[in-house]
Amino acid sequence: MTVARRTASNFHASRSRTPTPSSDEPAAGATDPADVDAFWLDAALVRLSEQERTVIELAYYRDLSEQAIASQLHVPLGSVKSWKRRGLNRLATLLGEELA
Repeated sequence: MTVARRTASNFHASRSRTPTPSSDEPAAGATDPADVDAFWLDAALVRLSEQERTVIELAYYRDLSEQAIASQLHVPLGSVKSWKRRGLNRLATLLGEELA
């Protein structure tokens, strides 16, 4: 989740390099950075395959281990690991940043 959140944040930052207002007050219509991160992450998650999205959501939103996910989905552990890795790589690509 941290990788996806930071990737979304980096992507958003690179897309909107606009000068900030000199005033200490937030600009009209300003949004919380967490809301922006959630928007970009949700948009990217929708574009993943159902298997990849499900595994990532179970791992990062429900904090389940790969073994617990495999048991819950009734699939081999290796499939869960593959779907998770492919999904995270694709998320990074969709958000404009490749994993090293």
